[in-house]
Amino acid sequence: MTTADLLSLNCNNCGAPLQIRASVRFVTCSHCKSQLSVQQSGGVYFTQLLERVAQQTDAMAGNLETIKLQNELERIDREWQMRQGELMSTDKHGRTHKPSPVGPIIGMVVLGIFATVVLSFPAIPPVFLVFLAAMFGMLVWKLFSESSRAAQWREAEASYQQQRAQLRADLHRLQK
Repeated sequence: MTTADLLSLNCNNCGAPLQIRASVRFVTCSHCKSQLSVQQSGGVYFTQLLERVAQQTDAMAGNLETIKLQNELERIDREWQMRQGELMSTDKHGRTHKPSPVGPIIGMVVLGIFATVVLSFPAIPPVFLVFLAAMFGMLVWKLFSESSRAAQWREAEASYQQQRAQLRADLHRLQK
């Protein structure tokens, strides 16, 4: 081994001189017994305490996990926004709203009152009976449709909230 193969470094802990081969990546200081990593930046060689390297690696791993969780949180938020759009109901004016069976129930009550008034007359034209039956059928269909959509909304929202709460708890735990 020639002197050209040797590096002259100092211990990063105590400053003692070290003579090592250029191919060595780890060394123990003969003076203070510190375990050192031999680092190279450009053409410059230096030592670093392995304990600090481990701490930096752990910090980077924690930061990476935090970033992953934040990205997952953003992803499920975007997916919930899209899912909401799929589950929304549209009224006769083209406005969207969260699905609810309340509208069809109110419609059935109004239709019931109207039917009671119409049926109180002694001679009812058959066209009114057909109209009432068609309206009742339409409202029953709308009631079941909106109830089903509202149930889908509740299930999807509960799943989203559960996933979101778990991710936030994981993030909180990491940030402590």
